[in-house]
Amino acid sequence: MRRLIAVTAVLGALAGCAPTERPPNVILILADTLRADRLGSYGSRQGLTPSLDELASGAVVFSNTYAASSWTLPSVASLFTSRYPSQHHVVTFPSMLAADEVTLATKLAALNYRAGGFSAHPSVVNAIGRRSFDTWPTYDGEPKTRADRVNRSALTWLDSVWNRSTQQPVFLYLHYMETHPLYAPPEPYLHRWQGPGDGPTLTAAAEQKFLKLRFADLTDQEVARLRFLYDGEVAALDAALRALFTELSGRGFLERCIVIVTADHGEEFREHGGMMHGLTLYNESIRVPLILKAPGYSQRVVAENVSLVDVAPTLFDVLGQPPEPRFEGRSLLPLLRGKSLGDGKILSQLPADDIGELRRAMGLEVTGDYRRHVEAFIAGQAKLLLSPAGTTEVYDLAHDQREAAPNTPVTPQTEVLLSALRKATAAFDDRAGLAAHGPPLDEAATERLRSLGYVGDDAGQGQGSR
Repeated sequence: MRRLIAVTAVLGALAGCAPTERPPNVILILADTLRADRLGSYGSRQGLTPSLDELASGAVVFSNTYAASSWTLPSVASLFTSRYPSQHHVVTFPSMLAADEVTLATKLAALNYRAGGFSAHPSVVNAIGRRSFDTWPTYDGEPKTRADRVNRSALTWLDSVWNRSTQQPVFLYLHYMETHPLYAPPEPYLHRWQGPGDGPTLTAAAEQKFLKLRFADLTDQEVARLRFLYDGEVAALDAALRALFTELSGRGFLERCIVIVTADHGEEFREHGGMMHGLTLYNESIRVPLILKAPGYSQRVVAENVSLVDVAPTLFDVLGQPPEPRFEGRSLLPLLRGKSLGDGKILSQLPADDIGELRRAMGLEVTGDYRRHVEAFIAGQAKLLLSPAGTTEVYDLAHDQREAAPNTPVTPQTEVLLSALRKATAAFDDRAGLAAHGPPLDEAATERLRSLGYVGDDAGQGQGSR
């Protein structure tokens, strides 16, 4: 089973441009914790993402994209390797890719690309490594690095290695943290609070409970405030992306460029009783946006299920490169051309599938493992969720997109889905790589993660209620 942006006026030169000697530049933008349902191009009517929506109006939009996990490190590692967490083993904060793992960055380096990685997430570089990147700066001095700082450093580096006459192409990886807890959108995104109660007071109370992972203690008003702040961060990030694309366009970087925008996972706001991410595999946690714009490919919306592990195979297919044998993903190039992927079934009665994994807890829980799910299997409109105890939830996404009515008794459909999942994961295990681990987290790294809501003073009280 082989798997797999900004305003229209700014990126118009991408469509249908004539080939040149230089291969296209590549920019991969990852918005940490960005839910698909916050984008207008994915059905939102809130008006939070005008820049991304204009981009999507001239790009290929994959409306049903699933991440391979519901927290950052395994999901980003899967994006880079086109392999599942059970194969690359980046499943806790000290985990890192083994030296023999092939990443999209290493393959682009082999094609003579200069590569710059700019991540506001402090742990991503330790997980996937600096290999094949010419630069990967770290940002100190603030709990959550804002997008404007990431943009400035990326543009400064780009100006040092590339201009319109440069023949060597560039790969930019930009990883933003606006939509990751704790949410602190700048003005003008704070003044719009229309909910009950004083906004700053609610924020302070909610953040205290959030940082201690006491999610069950949050009031409905506090959850509403957190949701409002999250939406403000979505809008702030969208504005920062508009500024970035304007700068890149002025430099000519986008005149021949492949642009990909996605997210590593979503976020929960009590849709199923929980908050944050990394403990469940419901759609609010693993359904993510995926927008791809490349020279010669016109706008279309693709409804077929796809996965983040499909991104790397698709990129190299668009570049005209042969497939990488270690990649698990499928090339989505036929879908870019308006065609079908053909038979992607792992069992004859099932359509092409997507799989999410939470095989290990993050490694930061103080009092135990509070995962609600360990695996998810999406086949067409059917979705199976498997708990650590082996119990199942089955949903018909065609009629229950909110996953509100599980078919919990074991049925023939459940057995078919379970059998398919077991067959797929057994194959993943057969092709798994070696595990690698970096040094244990020091106190400074742990404190930085605590400021992002990862480590509570008493994790058990908050997570046990999920």
